[in-house]
Order: sequence, then C-alpha cells, then structure tokens
Amino acid sequence: GAVELGVGLTWYYFPRGGGDALEPTVSIGGSLGPVDLSFGFFYDLETDGSYFELAAESEIELTDTLSLVPGASVSYADSYYGVSGFNNIGLSLALPIALTDTATLTPYVAGSIAIDALENLGEDDHIYGGVSISVTF
Repeated sequence: GAVELGVGLTWYYFPRGGGDALEPTVSIGGSLGPVDLSFGFFYDLETDGSYFELAAESEIELTDTLSLVPGASVSYADSYYGVSGFNNIGLSLALPIALTDTATLTPYVAGSIAIDALENLGEDDHIYGGVSISVTF
C-alpha cells in the first residue's frame, strides 16, 4: 500500500570502547508526492536508551541507470548514550547507479550538524562519505 512498516535488528561492535550493542528498530514510511518520508524508533538494549529519527528524501532520475537523491533528517534521543534532547540534523546526497536489474552501486556524501543536546555536550559537526552496494533477490 501507500505506507511501509519495517522492523529490524542491528548489532554494533565497538572494538575500541569494548562491548557490543543490540538495537531493535521499528520504522514507518510513505510518499508524499515526490518526497519519501520516514519515521524510525531505535531502542538500544545495552544502554536502555531510545533514538527517534524523522527523514525525507527525493529521487531525481538523471538517466535510466543514474539518479540523484538528496535527503535530510532530524533526530531526538532519550537517554541514548547519555544524550537526551534533539540530537542532530543530517544532510545527504547520494548518486545511485543501477549496475543490473538487481544490483545498485551508491556513492554518497553526508553531514551531521550537532544541535541541542549534542551541541551542548560539545559535539562537532561531521562530514563523511562512502560507497555502498545493494543486491536484491
């Protein structure tokens, strides 16, 4: 239908900080015209803290195999690794390249702007990038 519901489980391994974290996730998303909206709830079992994220992105088709995807998000934390309050604004720009009908290569660049609780803790803004590959079957 017009709305998608997702559930997931992410395991984080922190080699320098010692320990692991297990994080169940519930998300809901849908489209409003050309914009895809999503809301996610993440609960960290290790710290007994939660994290909420509201995000929007839009895909701009450049060719049959190439798209440009700008995105933005805002997050809120509740006792999540010592942080409570608005956390950050995320901005991203991805360039998905369809390699085949089932494989996509996606280079991206993104940034995180610390706000409210993270800014009060002295957290810096960050810019990062990478490449991912997605295969469906």
